[in-house]
Amino acid sequence: MPAPIVAQKPVRESRPATRSSAILVTNVTAVLVGFATYALAYSMSQLLQLPTGTHYGLGLSTLAACLCLAPSGVVMLLSAPLSARLCARLGARITLTAGCAVVALGWALSLLLMHATWGLVVTSCVIGTGVGLAYAAMPCWS
Repeated sequence: MPAPIVAQKPVRESRPATRSSAILVTNVTAVLVGFATYALAYSMSQLLQLPTGTHYGLGLSTLAACLCLAPSGVVMLLSAPLSARLCARLGARITLTAGCAVVALGWALSLLLMHATWGLVVTSCVIGTGVGLAYAAMPCWS
């Protein structure tokens, strides 16, 4: 029976990702913000497209739902330079925390505004702003 092959110097060492608290916090935050982004795309599109007879849905077509969610991508793009300026002025830690707080605020806002199309557009833009702030601050984390 052949012996298992174990590299003395692996191509990528995974242990430093858990040793440094800064790297660990950044990685965990990236997963959580990524989950919030996926949940935005999935749940908002479902709410926009569900039939009105369900008392939850808004009955929009797929194209209309996508057009309602498109501003969140634009807001993410526009909030990244703001995040860079905030990182330079306040530091990455505060900017990343602010981005996550804006995402949480957006999801809380969705509970109040989920019964109208304009409310979901506003909610997706708030969440998009937080995602843009958080993701742009992650490379600056020290």
